[in-house]
Amino acid sequence: NTGTPTEEEPSFVKGCAFNDGYSTAIGTFGANGINITHNVVYRTIHDGIKITGNGHRLEHNLVASCLFRGSWMERNQIDNYFDWQASFHIVGATNLIMNHNTAAGSERVGFKIGGETCTDDSIDGHTGNVAHSTLQGVHILYDVTYDCSLVRNYLIYKAYDYGVYIQADTGIILRNNKIIDASVGFLAIHNGGISLEHTFSDKVTKIENHLCVGRSDSFDETLDVVDAFDKNIQISA
Repeated sequence: NTGTPTEEEPSFVKGCAFNDGYSTAIGTFGANGINITHNVVYRTIHDGIKITGNGHRLEHNLVASCLFRGSWMERNQIDNYFDWQASFHIVGATNLIMNHNTAAGSERVGFKIGGETCTDDSIDGHTGNVAHSTLQGVHILYDVTYDCSLVRNYLIYKAYDYGVYIQADTGIILRNNKIIDASVGFLAIHNGGISLEHTFSDKVTKIENHLCVGRSDSFDETLDVVDAFDKNIQISA
């Protein structure tokens, strides 16, 4: 609950390392305008970095080995399949600058987002973010921020379920993304209107300047596969 920083009283998290945490390493709650830059998070249970609030800057951060609490240690929570934690959880963040962050290894999601507004043509938005060795690279599930959700400028590889998974009641635009070595490159599920009321609405999915590579030359059929008997994989299904 820090409010909004000023030049006289700045607020930031910069150049820190977090190792083997039992919960989220960095979180903003009740705060605006925080610069979170050049941090490293390794092995957290649940979300690595969770951002809410307005006007934050999230740049040059690495979150590696983000673990699912439903299968951690001896747990086997078979009914916990809706718990999609992420290396970067930014649902609820508005006017966020998010550039050059890397999610390297997550038992669930790399980036859990609400999307940018589809009318945003600014260069300084979401750029250069990378997710690899995850079940899903980018994930939107109902929690959309705008009437139309823009997902742009991601590099996603070795996503063992979906490169981009979106289930929402808004329009969707994918722009300037690269998805490589994913089981499914992109899945969009549109919800609404209300079937019992026999209503309908137009839903649009648009893909622009988008590259999908099914199998790259570096894909290893022995190493780059998941263990079907792993508890995390079984619960995710």
